[in-house]
Amino acid sequence: MTRIRVHTAIAISFVFALGCAAQAPATTEVHSRNGGGTLVLPTSVARLVHQEVNRVRAEHRLRPLAWDGRLGGVATNHSRDMLRRGYFAHNSPTGEDFSARYERGGYTCQVPLSSRSFLTGGENLALTHHNARIIVYADGRKVPAGFRTPAQVAQRVVDGWLHSPGHRANLLKPQWRQEGIGVAIGADGRIWVTQNFC
Repeated sequence: MTRIRVHTAIAISFVFALGCAAQAPATTEVHSRNGGGTLVLPTSVARLVHQEVNRVRAEHRLRPLAWDGRLGGVATNHSRDMLRRGYFAHNSPTGEDFSARYERGGYTCQVPLSSRSFLTGGENLALTHHNARIIVYADGRKVPAGFRTPAQVAQRVVDGWLHSPGHRANLLKPQWRQEGIGVAIGADGRIWVTQNFC
């Protein structure tokens, strides 16, 4: 019997382009970001994205996704790598894709589609910003005007995925059973989010 492997990967940037962004200049990673009384932690954003994903899946009569800590570790490592090396893509600058990251993390995914095929995982990416908006002055100065709360960041990420056909299909795929969310925050306020499925 021949087994067919299927995997999917979708990326979107909410800040720098309408489509996928190949380059995202590097920044320093921070453990939290504070502004205007809104403290944003990677773990709180990840938890809220997970909750929002399950709320949306429930609206579509799909089973909720279980949180998988090992898959979350794979996702977190990818978000941190994108931040540190200044890129935004499913494939790293050395060509590593999400299936290679699963393997490196010791994670195996085989979700049956039929008696002859299975899914080996999936990935959604998002790049957004803690700042609600930035005012750019004629002299080039950029001044933040308002900040998003962790819940607003999570809502923006999931809304962005839902308004992109590929991301939406990934998020609402009935076969998925668990997910891991990994978040990295840059000192400049950019927030990288990786969602891995199994």
